[in-house]
Formats: sequence, C-alpha cells, structure tokens
Amino acid sequence: IISGSSVSYAQGLTPAQVYAMNVKSVVMVYSRTSGGTSTGSGFIISRDGYVVTNHHVVEGAVSAKIITHQGEEIPVRIIGSDSINDIALLKAEAENLPCVALGSSRALIVGDQVVAIGNPLGELTSTMTVGYVSGKERSITTDGVTIDMIQTDAAINSGNSGGPLF
Repeated sequence: IISGSSVSYAQGLTPAQVYAMNVKSVVMVYSRTSGGTSTGSGFIISRDGYVVTNHHVVEGAVSAKIITHQGEEIPVRIIGSDSINDIALLKAEAENLPCVALGSSRALIVGDQVVAIGNPLGELTSTMTVGYVSGKERSITTDGVTIDMIQTDAAINSGNSGGPLF
C-alpha cells in the first residue's frame, strides 16, 4: 500500500491512514432548541467553513456551533436542511479549515472496507469504527418516506449522527 512516502490509492488505504487524513475535518455539532440541546457529528467539506451533518441533529435549532478536533468552538448558521434525506448544510465563519475530500458512493462495492469517524454521546470525540459495505441502495421506509442508503456493519454509535463514512 505504501511505497516510500507515496500512497497507492488504487490499492486502498488502511483504516489508520484514513483516520489520520480526515480526523481533523470531523467536528462535533451542538445545537440549542427551544426544548433543549442536541449533539451529533459533522464533517467540514470546504476550507471556508461549510459543514455537513444530519437534519435531526439541528432540527428546530435556535443556535448552533461546531467544536473542532482542536477544541475550537465556532458558531454556525444553518444554510439548508432536508428532513426527508436527513441532511443539513451548515456554515461556519472561518477560513483555512481542514476539509475532507468527497468521494462517490457509486464507486463503492459490497465488501469495501469503510471507516466511520464521529463523536459518540457528544463526549467521546474522534472515535473511529471500521467495517465493510454490506449493501448498497438499500431502500428504507420511515413515516411513509423511502430513501436509499448504504448498509455497513461498522458500528455507528449514538452521537455519531452526521459523521462521515469513508
């Protein structure tokens, strides 16, 4: 997999390499609602502060912030949210943030090894779990709405909601 200092992406990366390359881009998402608080995970997708998380992590938020891997707290605005697909886009007013390189779920095949990084329980920051793609395009119906998902056997801990699967 590694020859000198170069990495062969065709051969894949080890879970440790994936973690090292991406952990600084995974954040804790903290939102305050009129009824309490919610925590989850998210990941930075652009150096100028765009963050992806789950809709249910920020649903009904009156304010929200991210906490970076380094412990920096940054207020965020909710740019958009889709409850049907359970996805939300946030914007932090920050520059030069570490961001992930987005891939394509279409390129995945059943049996590919995957890594989930998140913040279980809003306290156990930068937790990594490893597993395999168990299925693709799994249709799940909840409350009469059907969405397609990737199935994995990687443990997705409570509080990992919104975190990336690499």
